[in-house]
Amino acid sequence: MNPRRFIHTVTLLILCLLAGRQACAQYYVGAKVGYGGGTARLFPQQDMGYVWTYKNCGVSWKYYSAERVVGAVQVDLEWMERGYQIRNDLYQGDSTTYFRHLNSVNIPFSWQPYVYFFKRHLRVFLNAGINLSYNFSASEKRLSKSGSVIFDNKYDMQVNRDNRFGYGLSGGLGAGLLFGRLEYFVEGRYYYGYSDILKNRTIYQANPVRSQLDNINLSFGVFYRFGKGGILAPTQAEVNAAKGTSGTTQFQKMDSKDNK
Repeated sequence: MNPRRFIHTVTLLILCLLAGRQACAQYYVGAKVGYGGGTARLFPQQDMGYVWTYKNCGVSWKYYSAERVVGAVQVDLEWMERGYQIRNDLYQGDSTTYFRHLNSVNIPFSWQPYVYFFKRHLRVFLNAGINLSYNFSASEKRLSKSGSVIFDNKYDMQVNRDNRFGYGLSGGLGAGLLFGRLEYFVEGRYYYGYSDILKNRTIYQANPVRSQLDNINLSFGVFYRFGKGGILAPTQAEVNAAKGTSGTTQFQKMDSKDNK
């Protein structure tokens, strides 16, 4: 992926998302932290395993549509640990375990359909979208069969061997508790990589043919809603009332004591 094209794409999307200031009650900003695991899909296949020590954190921007069928859109800016382990990897004639660890900046773009429960105090949502990433540093470690460290050092990412930019799909499920303008949430996401972290062996002969990264993350966080108005999406009672009314079909903002 061309770095200049990547920057232009992100900038254009941010400018588009900042448009439409009249519906400011729909905007949310948030922060989150999380924990998870990662692995890689290498071809030719090797004895791979998940590493369950990876952390993540980030900030989020979200916009809720007044139409419930549209849902919400969300953009995250995350720091995320990624990587993999290769078990039974031969080194100097012995069976060892090799670990590769990467620090990445990740930008997921998500569509988020949702439903409400308990008088709009509980929101259950799905996430589906794409994500772009940039690997800014890496390290590697090798353990002997007995578990002793053979080496543990910085991995030097090289232009002719490694890909710093990546892309893929993401999806997951989450739930949020709403109290006034605050929404406390927990969510799980699966990041499915499409790009290779290692350049094809036609470019660097020692590399595998394919090398895509996958991550599973569980995150916790909080969102803050801007604007004094309540949730704009109509309640089911308002939807039913509109269907039974031959006149206007416009909905008013929800302005209950629960979500002011």
